[in-house]
This record gives sequence, structure tokens and C-alpha cells, in this order.
Amino acid sequence: MGSLPYIARSWERILCAVMSVFLILLFFQSNAAGYYEKKRLNIDAYSDEELISTIDEYQTQVRVLDKQIQAIEKELDWLMVKINRISDSGRKAPRQLKTSVASKEKKANSLRKEMKELKMVKARYGKAHQEGLCSGLARADRVASK
Repeated sequence: MGSLPYIARSWERILCAVMSVFLILLFFQSNAAGYYEKKRLNIDAYSDEELISTIDEYQTQVRVLDKQIQAIEKELDWLMVKINRISDSGRKAPRQLKTSVASKEKKANSLRKEMKELKMVKARYGKAHQEGLCSGLARADRVASK
């Protein structure tokens, strides 16, 4: 009988801990869901020059990332040749070389992902710019016909 209250209290503590964790996860999940939503681009907030300069900036960032990816791929090729030469000579390749290959592959993949996201954002701005031009032409046609 003496251990019954102790067992009951331990279950209460476990239940309280599980509920606390559940509520925290629920809170963070609902906040994270809004982060990944696609936001609509307000075309009226930008002038044509601002949209064009923003598109050019994103294009420049994409080119820089592409050059970085190419440089990393060249380094990866060099490392792989080095590892293969060492292995062909009957020696064991150092762990640092293999670690370097893994880190460079990881870096290249993260740069590819970032470049893909930049291309999507650039496409959204480009689409907004085209829609702005089309709606601007339609407005100009309406004003000219009056």
C-alpha cells in the first residue's frame, strides 16, 4: 500500500511531461506551417525598374552559385583522382581525403538547393513583371480608347 501513491504520482508526472512535449510540438508545428507558405507578390509595390533590378540581382546570385558549384565539382574530381591513385598504388587513402569528399558533396548539394530556390523566386518576380507589363498595356489601351 505504501508504494501505490508513489506509482500514481509517477504516472501523473509522465503524463504531464508527455502532454507538455505534445503541446510544445503542436505550437512549433503550427508556426512552421506558415513559414513554408508561398506569399503572393504585390506587383503594385514595385516599379518596373525595381522588378527588373531585383530579377537581375537574383540572376547574378544564381550565376555566382553556379560558378561555386562548378569549382566544388572540379575539386571533387581532383580529390577522386587523388584517392584512386593512392588506392591503385596499393596504399590506403587517408581519412581526411574521404571526409573532404563527403563535405564537398554536402556543400555542393546545399548550393544546388539554394540555387533552385533562387531560380524559383526569380521566376516569380519574372512572372510578376510580365503580369505587370500585360496589365500596364491593358490599362494603357483602355486609357487610349477613351
